[in-house]
Amino acid sequence: VLNRILFSYFKFGRPFEDALVVSFNLLSVRLFGLKCRVIDREKYYSKEEPSLIIANHSSLVDIGLIYEATRKGGLRMLAKKELFRTPFFGWALWASHFVSIDRGHPESARIARETLSSRLKANYQMFLAPEGTRSKDGKLLPFKSGAFRIAVEQNVPIVIIALLKPWVFLPKSQIIPLSKGL
Repeated sequence: VLNRILFSYFKFGRPFEDALVVSFNLLSVRLFGLKCRVIDREKYYSKEEPSLIIANHSSLVDIGLIYEATRKGGLRMLAKKELFRTPFFGWALWASHFVSIDRGHPESARIARETLSSRLKANYQMFLAPEGTRSKDGKLLPFKSGAFRIAVEQNVPIVIIALLKPWVFLPKSQIIPLSKGL
């Protein structure tokens, strides 16, 4: 409730939201000493068009790496509802128009799909993990169909990002990295 009161009072606007999102994610990448190498970014990804970005998800650092790879402030993501309850971080998610989903309720999935569609129409790039959760060991989990249905419905390209071994650095079971850098 506090986040809605605080952030609904202040109307920051999209340029501020974009700068906040990029700054937070780049800080997390630098703080952990992570490196990101992108192959053929311009060939497959346009910062100027809406797109649906999908990637394997095995670590908390995945999000920072995806922002580093795309270098786009307009990127938002679908996130589990619990993240929105985190002080400061959750408030920033809500204020920056990230999309919440309650993974245990089908109605929440429908609402999230509609919200993702409206963000794509507003020229955002949207990131989702088609597996729906982090992998414990880096192996791909079965994909859920939502990302693909949204891409077809909204006629937007899917950009696939492969993250190599982030679970080695910060596995799902850890909150403190096992080493510095990746």
